[in-house]
Amino acid sequence: MTKSRETTLIEGALRIYDEMKVNSAPVLIDPKIHELADNYEKLPLTRLHTFWDLKDVIYSIAFGRRNMPHRQFINLYNRSNEEELKRYFKLLNDEEFVKEFRYRFLYEKTFDYYLPIYDLYGLPKNTNLGYSETLDFRDLPATVRSNFLKEWKDEPKLALSYNRKITSTDYIRLKSSSAILHVIVKANAITSANRKATQLAEDSLHIIRFFIERNYQINDYQFVIRDNNETDGMYGFAPLVLESEESILEKSISNPYGNKLLTNIEILSNIFLKYNPNEIEKKIKNALRIFGIQISIEDLQTKYVLLVTCLESLLLSGKDRDYILWRFAEKGAFVLGKNKREVYNCIKDAYRMRSAFVHGNSQENEFLTNKEIIEMNELVHEIVWKLIEFLGQGYTEIQKKEGKKSIDDYIEQIKFDN
Repeated sequence: MTKSRETTLIEGALRIYDEMKVNSAPVLIDPKIHELADNYEKLPLTRLHTFWDLKDVIYSIAFGRRNMPHRQFINLYNRSNEEELKRYFKLLNDEEFVKEFRYRFLYEKTFDYYLPIYDLYGLPKNTNLGYSETLDFRDLPATVRSNFLKEWKDEPKLALSYNRKITSTDYIRLKSSSAILHVIVKANAITSANRKATQLAEDSLHIIRFFIERNYQINDYQFVIRDNNETDGMYGFAPLVLESEESILEKSISNPYGNKLLTNIEILSNIFLKYNPNEIEKKIKNALRIFGIQISIEDLQTKYVLLVTCLESLLLSGKDRDYILWRFAEKGAFVLGKNKREVYNCIKDAYRMRSAFVHGNSQENEFLTNKEIIEMNELVHEIVWKLIEFLGQGYTEIQKKEGKKSIDDYIEQIKFDN
């Protein structure tokens, strides 16, 4: 950022702050923050994020409540009358405001995020899941542990409506026994840090969802800013499923890869961490994200569409524009290398059914069962691991690329050799 841009930004934030002191109508303040964000960032998506960063920062400085979650600053400002606002307002002079604004918005900080994944038990400490690693509750900073316990202690009253047998002690024990993701991000403002951390944690959950088909979610998190130990977080009541506390490894026995689960988690984790991934690695990463999303969906048609899309994202490349159905089915059959005719027909039928659902051409009496979902699910898993085998043999591309080993070259060679 050039000095002139920084100066313009600071002057604009200061003008907004001065107006807030005399005008408690947020509808008049928000357009000015939008205008400031527009001048700061030109890309629409980035500009939207910058708006929220600026809004959080300016409001939090104005209300001066470091122990109040930042989103509450905005809720307070939007709901309160002028008298109530003045009780929270921390009147700073221009120099104090600029100093605080520089730190909160212009200075890059390191954030440690801690995100419990409730009902996920037994995953060994320090398991890498992409850009996060797992921790035990006792490994958290003391302040973070204390904050979580404070939030959890009132939840058993709500949980009684879900399971009347659980005691407060058992409830807190189960929550604190859940796996906790630790994610480190660098960002200037808290809103950006929240967004980065939750995106990285979501990728970690996609890895887990690939092995254990359960919709693990991010409900709570806390962060610590390293250089000043400031803590904050987001809390949302998440009732526990309250199954028996069997470990993730035991739950995976039915999975054909369960006996080497941690090794396979490491393989997928390394793909997510790759700084400059090849085409096959990019496709696996993208497919796992799509697969993870469909776990949360109950509607069978939507699940099926996403699973076929997941398979398509693994096998097709930009050059497969002509004869897509034939190319899609052929690639799946040759990549798996077994029961080629059966796999070919299965993928062809799946693609036709997916297209019928998407384009509204399916018959009213045409419906799916869990059997079709399971078959497509298993096919996605098999293709992912076959592509990982190809990576081990030096293949890096799906489509032909000079000097690189590709799946298209492999299929062509098999066809002509036979």
